[in-house]
Amino acid sequence: ETVDHLGATAISTRGMIYSDGYVWQMVNTATDDRLVRIAIGDWTTSTITTGDSLGVGLSTLLATDGNVVWALFDDKLVRVQAGTPTTVCTLSSELRGIAYSNGRLLGHGDNEIYDLTALSYSTGSLPAALWTGPAGILINSIADGRGWTYAADYRGIIYKMQVKSDGTGLDVPIVAGS
Repeated sequence: ETVDHLGATAISTRGMIYSDGYVWQMVNTATDDRLVRIAIGDWTTSTITTGDSLGVGLSTLLATDGNVVWALFDDKLVRVQAGTPTTVCTLSSELRGIAYSNGRLLGHGDNEIYDLTALSYSTGSLPAALWTGPAGILINSIADGRGWTYAADYRGIIYKMQVKSDGTGLDVPIVAGS
């Protein structure tokens, strides 16, 4: 469905999340990609256009801790706080999705999960992976759970895991379902 959105024709909505009184929406238009903030109540909108591409292989593009929104573009991770975007990490193609889980900002690549918490309020390079799965696993999403982080792959297998107490990695994932 094509909708008129802030003077541009939206080709697709690539993600939506609620944070701190706003609905945030990633919109792919014919001319650019946008992060749109929609105020709950009066539904006024403001657009944060970073000029970045959302990329074609990305799954979960938005994450929040309830106050700050992180947006994943195809070549960078952007933090939006009080409506101001800041690039926190320039990427090549390592990340395909992000999630906020159990007090940590996590990212996933094809078969790797990264702890982006240190980058979430500063800038720097992508850290070493917390966990690397076997070749052939393609993670497509991460979700928060009570004391657990869940990751799903394209084969439909759901893993549950916890960050080690020293923060250096993930405990061996357990298959939680399929």
